[in-house]
Amino acid sequence: MTGNETLSARIRRETASDHRNVEGGDAMTRLLRGALPLDGYLDLVVQMQALYATLESESRRHPSDSRFGGFFDAALERSPSLAVDRVALESRTGRPGGDVFESTRSFVGRLSEVGANPLLLLAHHYTRYMGDLSGGIMIGRAVDEAYSFAGGAGVSWFQFPTIADVDAYKNAYRARLDELALDADDADDADDADRLIDEIHLSYSLNGAVLRDVSARHA
Repeated sequence: MTGNETLSARIRRETASDHRNVEGGDAMTRLLRGALPLDGYLDLVVQMQALYATLESESRRHPSDSRFGGFFDAALERSPSLAVDRVALESRTGRPGGDVFESTRSFVGRLSEVGANPLLLLAHHYTRYMGDLSGGIMIGRAVDEAYSFAGGAGVSWFQFPTIADVDAYKNAYRARLDELALDADDADDADDADRLIDEIHLSYSLNGAVLRDVSARHA
């Protein structure tokens, strides 16, 4: 970290290009325009179900962890709403959801691999949920408009009805990150900060691979 830079600011700075690259990927661009077939959106939801099921299962291992437990909040969980959205999409497309991609299995494998390490699991937690609470909500509105879900089943995984103030929640999450007080002058703590950010980079990369597979399957 540079000067008085906080951990959350360093994360945002060092992962900004990852975020832009994934956000601008072909699958998401087409989804936002309504140009991705509904079959493709269903495939995306199937992949997200697998990812969130594993992330949330692993997160439930650490609710009482003295340093990281506060991050793993059940209010963030997406699995129930993804199940609702999958049913709605299967009804509209007239087919059951497809298979889990190899890229998704690789991502799930990494989540399982780091599940016992709350620092590394936090990297994936941060990438997914802070993204969901930021651009994800806006993406949900665009998808709703493009595919006419009337704000309900089909886009419910983009919504957080139990979080009254999303901005306040994100600010509290970032403050909690900063309170981890990883000191750049301490070799071990500096390594922890580096490992966290390296894993965030990996999380973005793994997510990008999933999105590329969705796009390729529905070119």
